[in-house]
Amino acid sequence: NVSEISMKAYGDTTFCNTLPQIELTDSTKNGLNHFWSSSSQFSDTLLYGLDESELLYQSVLGESYVFIEVSDSIGCSRKDSVFIGAYQYDLTYEKDVQVCGGESVLLTANNYLNYDSVVFNWGPSPLLITKENDISALLNGPPGEYTVPVTSTSAYGCSDTDYINVSFASFDTLVSSIKTTADTLINNEFAILTVNPDGMEYVWIPSEGIIEREGNQAKVSIKENTTYKVVISDPLIETCLRTDSIYIVYLESSCEDPYVFVPNAFTPNGDGENDVLLVRGKNITDLYFTIFNRWGEKVFETKDLSVGWDGYFRGRVCDPAVYDFYLRYTCDGQPGHFQKGNVTLIR
Repeated sequence: NVSEISMKAYGDTTFCNTLPQIELTDSTKNGLNHFWSSSSQFSDTLLYGLDESELLYQSVLGESYVFIEVSDSIGCSRKDSVFIGAYQYDLTYEKDVQVCGGESVLLTANNYLNYDSVVFNWGPSPLLITKENDISALLNGPPGEYTVPVTSTSAYGCSDTDYINVSFASFDTLVSSIKTTADTLINNEFAILTVNPDGMEYVWIPSEGIIEREGNQAKVSIKENTTYKVVISDPLIETCLRTDSIYIVYLESSCEDPYVFVPNAFTPNGDGENDVLLVRGKNITDLYFTIFNRWGEKVFETKDLSVGWDGYFRGRVCDPAVYDFYLRYTCDGQPGHFQKGNVTLIR
């Protein structure tokens, strides 16, 4: 008896992140016995019988083979096999990335070393500095919120696409400062504290002594030496923050000399220095200041602290000489005070 058997098994395939039932088929003529097994030695039986040329197989995680042997009544046979690969593939990334102003960020898959020969494709994105197929992506850009896509492919053809949200803050935490209009305050004086940069969020510590806040400024009036701290944070990313501080000195002046005084000389020569004789003092609320020449003539008087004598009388330049002054004033509703003395006009 002569028998000829030709046979081909079909079904080599791979799967990613799924374990389906698959149909395996061998191509033979009718009237043959079919022996399906998971062992190359046919030590187990998945299916056996006449004309059983199809097998419904439940795939399992990993790599496996299914073997098929067909034979006829006189013992002639042929063997073949199919390969089935079922793989888990899932790369993970930090989904929400926040970056402070002036900084760059490097994005990398958390677990790509668990897989063989992973190929990446980043972008497209205007933030991308490195090449699109690099393992990691270096990003930098203007303030704002962006979405960066990335697709990776494993050695077995498994593909995974993710979208990473990246936020760039406008606040560069290395560039900030605080300044004041006055670092020494007397009695009820106030200072304006200004923080750079503008447009951020600000928390002032302590709150005592702060009269008002507006934007990046705080108006303060103190009763003791005070260190003001300000916590600056980005309105988009609150973790981008910095603390700066400034020290303000408090002086409690009394309404008398030396806190209120008249200089003993001035030089009205037009050089821009010491040309006007002014009453010097703080917190003066009511003032009368007058000057007399040696003949007793009143050459100057004012009730305005900001107005001083320029060395003229009746439109003419006064001669260098010693002049007498009379000063009456009050401070913040306190009892009145009086001073008199002389001042030298020098040309």
